[in-house]
Amino acid sequence: MRLFYNYLVVAIAFLIQVAVMPYFRVFGIIPDIVLVTVVCFSFIEGQLAGGLNGFFGGVLQDLISLRGFGVNALSYTIVGYGSGLFEQTLFAGNLFLVVPAVAIATIASHFLYVWLAFLVGYQIHLSFFGTTIPTAIYNGLLSVVVFIPLSKFWGRFVDEAPKGVIS
Repeated sequence: MRLFYNYLVVAIAFLIQVAVMPYFRVFGIIPDIVLVTVVCFSFIEGQLAGGLNGFFGGVLQDLISLRGFGVNALSYTIVGYGSGLFEQTLFAGNLFLVVPAVAIATIASHFLYVWLAFLVGYQIHLSFFGTTIPTAIYNGLLSVVVFIPLSKFWGRFVDEAPKGVIS
């Protein structure tokens, strides 16, 4: 049941990403709420949930992409899993570290995307590189809005199942 809730929240974030986030464009930058949600889940649930949520969120992103399938899925999986490695050591209740960590995860995700896209022969427009830092800042700020309600919801309604159990 825990995995179902994970995927449900990521799917809702994806719907918000597609339907609402284009209206929150600042200087041409649209935040990536799916990535923010995946990384915040990683801090709450750990690397396994982070990787699975990253894969699911990346697949959803790939479904609407006009490019080949799998680049977002793989980059989100790696970033989600990697972020989850710091669940207990770094983020145990420390909200102030979430903002820079999400910003760093965004930069890592962008670089992974470019590298994977290069490997499969995509053409990356140079403007993509100019959006990495502003998107990282935007995502970092947005992480507070995502992390607080997500951690409260998770603590109140979903914590009846043991961590790390996929059911």
